[in-house]
Amino acid sequence: MARRPKLNLSGSHFRDSYKVEVDCLKVKTKVNRELVNMLISSEFKENTQVREYLEKSYRLLFEHMSGKWRYNEPEQQEDELNKR
Repeated sequence: MARRPKLNLSGSHFRDSYKVEVDCLKVKTKVNRELVNMLISSEFKENTQVREYLEKSYRLLFEHMSGKWRYNEPEQQEDELNKR
């Protein structure tokens, strides 16, 4: 839909009311644009976390299937997780 300023023909200064309406539309457009950018960045971060989780899961599954999987002592688990 096209956005256009509202005309106030009964006002004393047509130009001033028109300018205010144009400024209002610009601000609304800017707010909407910022909201969409915020949503895009939030979704990108969430998708990145899901992708990283799936990569780790598939890597561990592949290690298990290829026989490289082994259980570690509790002291070594933290070191092993940091390496992966």
